[in-house]
This record gives sequence, C-alpha cells and structure tokens, in this order.
Amino acid sequence: MKIKEAITMADTARPNTMPVDFKLRHLNDLETDLCELLQITTPPVHKDTEEELLFINGWCMFYPLYLMAMIDLENEEMDSYVNDLQAFNAAYKEARQYWMRTHIPKHQHGFLNLL
Repeated sequence: MKIKEAITMADTARPNTMPVDFKLRHLNDLETDLCELLQITTPPVHKDTEEELLFINGWCMFYPLYLMAMIDLENEEMDSYVNDLQAFNAAYKEARQYWMRTHIPKHQHGFLNLL
C-alpha cells in the first residue's frame, strides 16, 4: 500500500484538515514499531506520499485505521478515537500474527520464553 492510499482512505472516512506532515509523522511512528517485527534495523523515514509502506498488501488495513484514530485524538473526538483504536489494535494484531506465522521459524524444541 502506498502512503497516499492510506491517507486517502483515512481522509474519506474522517474528513479533516490535518496536514500531510501530521499523517506522515504518525505513519513513520507506526513503521518504526513494525521494524522490530520485520527485523529491519533502520526504520524508513517517509517523506513522499508515493512511497510504499512496509507491510504487505492484504494485511495493511491497520494503516488507515491508525491515521483515523490519530485524527480523532487530535480533534478530541474521544468516542470515535476509542472505537478507531480498538479497530486498529485488532487489525494490527491480526497482521502481526500473520507475519509471525509465515515468516518467523518455529523453535526446534517447541519452547519459547519459559521464564
């Protein structure tokens, strides 16, 4: 998904006057969080809306949901913020679980973090 697609989806659902820089900053924060999962040591710093976001298509709907939540928070629309954040968290969790199932090898002994 390109940045402009995520922004367009969020803007369509939540018409707003937030500048693109506001949205890029929040997407960059989210991408930084994803870098640990994706095992990327240097997080990207997006400056152009034509750039591709890190997560793969089909599992990337959490990007516009996150932007919607941040727009609601900035506008102090707390009921919408809570709802959008819950939707984001569910989509983000599902995408992360998909990535772990398909990209992170299973441990030989089947044990992980016992202590």
